[in-house]
Amino acid sequence: MSLPATWPIAIAVTGILAALPVLRRTTYGPLSPFSLYLFVWGSLVAVATLPIVDLTRIRTGTWLLLLVSSLGFCVGCIHGWFIEQLATRRGIRRVIAGATGAYDSVRLKRMHLFGCVALLSLLVLQIHRFGPYALDGWRAVLTGGEGLAFRRTYLEAGFRAAETTVDSGGLAQGLLTYALFAIGMQSVVWSGALARSGHRLQAMLPLLVMAGYAIVAVERSSFVNAFLIFLFSYYYHRQPRDPKAIYGHFASYNWRQIGTFGAVLITVFVMVYLPLKLRNPSLTVLGTTGSIVEYFTGPLGALNVFVSDNPRIVPPHLAWGTYSFWGAASVALRLGLPINLPPNWLDFVAYQTHGDRLSNVYTWLVYFILDFGWAGVVIVPYLLGCIASSLQYKVLALGRAAWIGTLAVLMTQIAMSFFAFSLIRDFRFVLFVVVSPWLAKLVRPPAAVRIPFYPSVTEVGV
Repeated sequence: MSLPATWPIAIAVTGILAALPVLRRTTYGPLSPFSLYLFVWGSLVAVATLPIVDLTRIRTGTWLLLLVSSLGFCVGCIHGWFIEQLATRRGIRRVIAGATGAYDSVRLKRMHLFGCVALLSLLVLQIHRFGPYALDGWRAVLTGGEGLAFRRTYLEAGFRAAETTVDSGGLAQGLLTYALFAIGMQSVVWSGALARSGHRLQAMLPLLVMAGYAIVAVERSSFVNAFLIFLFSYYYHRQPRDPKAIYGHFASYNWRQIGTFGAVLITVFVMVYLPLKLRNPSLTVLGTTGSIVEYFTGPLGALNVFVSDNPRIVPPHLAWGTYSFWGAASVALRLGLPINLPPNWLDFVAYQTHGDRLSNVYTWLVYFILDFGWAGVVIVPYLLGCIASSLQYKVLALGRAAWIGTLAVLMTQIAMSFFAFSLIRDFRFVLFVVVSPWLAKLVRPPAAVRIPFYPSVTEVGV
């Protein structure tokens, strides 16, 4: 059974309009976990229902999954915001005065450069690890073939490595990898602060490192994730306390800023195009645009096929977190714990009515279904919305800049939720989310004074 697209769209629009009074109380500026989620999934539904996209008719079960998960996420956002607000009103929170700008400039620059070196070292280790596979892939590219086979071989090798028990040497190398990744990703977060303070050239160093890695590794996800983390860090490092000022600054952009923004967009498009071109030499620039549309809508089409092939939606045997937190489960398996580790990827399915396009990503919802059934479709988005909204309150209403790195990663995962649960499934990002607040303390001024902070009614936007 299927449902016309106008019905779920009408339901979603009605729900958003009904929630607007609450949204005005629970958002601190134009960007929030709530608004980002609605923008990503609203755009996905709008594009996916166009006839030119040629998706198979979206099933009622698919619409139900979208609506239920969206409801859970949005309720979580509202709860997270009000929980933090209530805690603040009761004087439970103590914050650093003016923490959004409380960086020691000398420490910030030094630690940022140290993070760039750590990130470069990590990528050199990564290239050394898959060097033989990369050489095969580049030989194929240089001889007119495709580089995609190299990526598949490398992923399969990584899956086989995840199933092996770690020894002392492997443990030391793993700890080094996690440490370098955490410091390197923190340098991307600090780039947002440096760009805000006018040090744009130094701020771009981590992104240039990630861009070089994307070309060598013939993949684009690392650069896209780092770029999104940088953008969110850049946004949260400038937010003023007065909500009215947030909406008044957009008209002040000059042509230089607009030109910079355009150059950034062109750079991002090139960094998406080059890995695709290396994988498929016959690809054109116009074909890249079509590939981006397929990249955006394909996961929803694959999810729709999953629902069509599984009318009950919930599998008979649940995986209990090993899909959603695959990276953590693989670490536990290598340490000797009795974990039944599933594959790191799903089967390719054809999701178009007349075309032959394939996809093996099914949005982030499929992992919640495979792990926890319908409960996961509600609870996991709820928890993510609650945590992200709580962190946004800490950063914007309380000025706690130490949480910007964690918030930027969660916002990046929300922005990529149409595609997969890739950041949280990567144990390196899970570890970074935990340690980022402590790494942020490395660039604080030597004598930061803590004072109690009790926001007024105006300051929290109520």
